[in-house]
Amino acid sequence: MDLLRQIRIAQDAWIARGFGVADLQGMNDARTLLSQAIADQNETMIRIYSETCLLLLEANRKQAAEWMAMMMPDCER
Repeated sequence: MDLLRQIRIAQDAWIARGFGVADLQGMNDARTLLSQAIADQNETMIRIYSETCLLLLEANRKQAAEWMAMMMPDCER
C-alpha cells in the first residue's frame, strides 16, 4: 500500500472519529501532522492535513449544532 493510500485511510478514520462524542484526538493528530508538514515544507501533506482539519472542524460544528438543537428544541438557530 502506498503512502498516499495509507494517509487517506487514516484521514477517513479521523473524520469518522470527528463525528463521535467529544473525540478531539483526531483533530489533535491532524493538527500535529499538519504542523510537521509545514515545518518540512511538504505541499502535498500540507494540503491533505489542511483538508483533514477542515473536514473535522465541519463535523464537530455539525455535531455541536445537533446537540444544541436537542438541548434547546424551541430555540431558533
